[in-house]
Amino acid sequence: MLLASVFAVVYVLTQMTPFVADDFNYAFKWGGGGRVRNFWEMFFSMGMHRFATNGRVFAHGWVTLFMMWPRWVFPVVNAAVIMLFSWGTYRICRMWDVPCPDCFVLTVLFLLWICMPAFGQVFLWLDGAVNYFWGAALSWTVICGTLYKSKRKGIAALVTLLLLPLSFVAGAWSEHISFSMLVILLMLAVYGWVSDRSFPFRQSLMILFGGLGYLYLMSAPSMLPKQLASMGLPKPKGMLETVRAVLGYFWWALLAAVLALLAGALLIRLLYRKKLLRKTLNVLARCGIVVGICAVLLFAVTSARDDGLYSMVSSTGLGLGILITVFSFGLICALRSQIEREQLAFSIILFLGGISAVLPFSVAAYRPARGLCAPVVFGAIATVILMNSSSIERRKPLMGTLLGVFLFTFVIGTADIVNVHHAADIREEEIAEVLCTDGILRTAPYPCRTKYSAQFGLEDLQPDSLWPNDIEKEYYGLQGIIVDTEE
Repeated sequence: MLLASVFAVVYVLTQMTPFVADDFNYAFKWGGGGRVRNFWEMFFSMGMHRFATNGRVFAHGWVTLFMMWPRWVFPVVNAAVIMLFSWGTYRICRMWDVPCPDCFVLTVLFLLWICMPAFGQVFLWLDGAVNYFWGAALSWTVICGTLYKSKRKGIAALVTLLLLPLSFVAGAWSEHISFSMLVILLMLAVYGWVSDRSFPFRQSLMILFGGLGYLYLMSAPSMLPKQLASMGLPKPKGMLETVRAVLGYFWWALLAAVLALLAGALLIRLLYRKKLLRKTLNVLARCGIVVGICAVLLFAVTSARDDGLYSMVSSTGLGLGILITVFSFGLICALRSQIEREQLAFSIILFLGGISAVLPFSVAAYRPARGLCAPVVFGAIATVILMNSSSIERRKPLMGTLLGVFLFTFVIGTADIVNVHHAADIREEEIAEVLCTDGILRTAPYPCRTKYSAQFGLEDLQPDSLWPNDIEKEYYGLQGIIVDTEE
C-alpha cells in the first residue's frame, strides 16, 4: 500500500511538470544535424557530448532516450525509480530488524520533501531527476549491495557479479554523487577491515569498478583536462595521461583523504569501547541541535521577512538546518538506546559520505542548489536509522513535528506545481494554434514560486534571448518566440 501510494503521488507530480530548457537540448544531436531519432544517433550524440560538454554520458543518455519516447514514459519510469528506492530502504530496515519499517520509509520521504533544496529539480524535472536523484538511488543500490549477506556462496557471488557493472555506471554518473558513493564504500571497507580483521573483498571490487567509472567520467576531454590546463599545466592527451596528471597534481589531497578515512573508521570502531568518545559524540550532537535550531530560526525569519512565505518554504539554509537538527537528535537517541555498533557506524559513515559530495562540487564553476542532493538523500537515511533505534514514544514529538511541516509544505508545493502545470497547458494550446497561423508564439515565462516546481530558479523563455528561446523554437517548429514578462 505504501509503495503504491509513493508511485501514484510521484507519477502525478512528474506528469504535471513540463519540460525545462535543458530537456529540449537533449532532443537534438550534440554534434548538430537535427533531432535524435534512434539508439545509434543517441550514442553518437553522447560521444560528442563527452568531448564538448562533460562526461555524464550515462545520465544524459537516458535524458536523450526519454526525449525520443512519448511524454508519458518518463513519469512512469521516474515513479518506479522512487518506489524502488523506497522498497530498497524498506529492505534495509527488515535486514536490521528495525521496528516499524513503514514509518522508517515515510520519515525518509518526509525529510527528502522538506530538506531537499531544489525538490522539483531533483525529483520531477527530467534532466534534473536523472542526473541527481537517479544517481543517488543507483549509488544507494550499490552501497546496499555491499551489505548483502547470504549463507550460499553462489548467490553472494552472483550478487557481487551483478553489482560490478552497476558500480562502474554509478561511478561515472556525476562528479559529486559518484564521489560521495566512493567515499562511503571506502569508509565501509576500512571499517570492516578494522572491525572484522578480514580483507573487505567485495567492497574493494566495488571501489575498483566505481573508481574506474569515476576516472572515465572525469577524464572526458571536456572536464579535468580543461581544468588542469586552466591551472597552467600541460593539457593531457588521452585518459591515461589525464589520470597521471591528476594523481601527480592532487596526490597530497588523496593521501590526506585516505588518512582521514582511516582515522574516522578507527574512531567509529572505538565508539562503544571508550566512554570518552561516546561523551564527545554526545556533546557534538547537542551542539548540532543548537546550531541547527538557530539556523532554522534565522533562515525562516529572514526569508519570510524579506521575500514572504514562498521564499521561506524554498530556503536552502532552512532545509539543511532541519536535517542537521533531526540528525543530531537521532544521534542522541541512538547513544541512549544502545544502538548496535554496525548501525551506528553505518549511519555516521553515510552522513559524512553524503557531506563529502560538496568537496568536488565546491570547485565547479556552476553550483546549483540541486548539487546538495547526495548530502540530503544519504543524510536523511542516516538520520532515520538513528531515530528508529529509540522507542516510538520518544520519537512521537519529533515525528509529529515533521508530519506537520511536511503537510504544510506539501499543500504549498503541490499548489505551485498545479499552477505551473496549468500555465504549461495554456502554452501548449497557444503553440498548437500559432503553428496553424504565422508560427510566432507570444507567451510569458512559467509563474513558479517554490522549490517544488522544477522551473524555480531556472531559465524559462526570456525576452530577446537566444537561450533557451531558439532551442524551444526549433523543437516545436515555430517561426519565432516573443516573450512578455509583465505581470
